[in-house]
Amino acid sequence: MPSFVRLIGRKPLSLAQRFLLVGGLVSLVATVIVGAFVTSPIEDAVARNSGAATALYVDSVIAPLLPDLQGSADLSDSVKQALDETLGQGALGNA
Repeated sequence: MPSFVRLIGRKPLSLAQRFLLVGGLVSLVATVIVGAFVTSPIEDAVARNSGAATALYVDSVIAPLLPDLQGSADLSDSVKQALDETLGQGALGNA
C-alpha cells in the first residue's frame, strides 16, 4: 500500500473499495470520451432534420400562396394578407 495513505492516518482501502474507485474513474473517463464523439453527429442530424421540416413547410404551405412571384416581384394585397395569416399561426410564427 502506498505510504501516503499511512501518513494521513487512514487505514488502507479494501480491494472492493479500490475496485469501486478505479471502476468509477474509468467509467467517468469513458463517458466523457464517448460523449465527445457522439455530440457532433447528433447536432448534425438535428440541424438536417430541422432544415428538412422547414423546407417541407415552405414547399407545402407557403409556395402555393406565391404563384404571382413568377411573373412579377410585387405581391397583391390578398396574397400579403394570406402570408401574414399563415406565418402568424404556424410553427414559424411562434418563434
